[in-house]
Amino acid sequence: MRISASFQPAAGGRLTICDTGNAIQNAVATRLFAAPVPSQTGLGIGRYQASKQAQQLGYKLTLVSNSDGRVCFELARSGSG
Repeated sequence: MRISASFQPAAGGRLTICDTGNAIQNAVATRLFAAPVPSQTGLGIGRYQASKQAQQLGYKLTLVSNSDGRVCFELARSGSG
């Protein structure tokens, strides 16, 4: 698996993290940031908690790509999409 990161400083910053792993199942992807989700290796709370902390600081964490070989998350200032 490969992981890549990019950062664009304009408009408060936009951080994108991608990996070459398998796509997240749709049933899980729709709940990633709304509640803890089942996880094979943990409690399933990491992305949920990160999303809530980002919101408190005026940012939004989103899943911007979800296909096999390209799963990408983005952290950006809310409203700068």
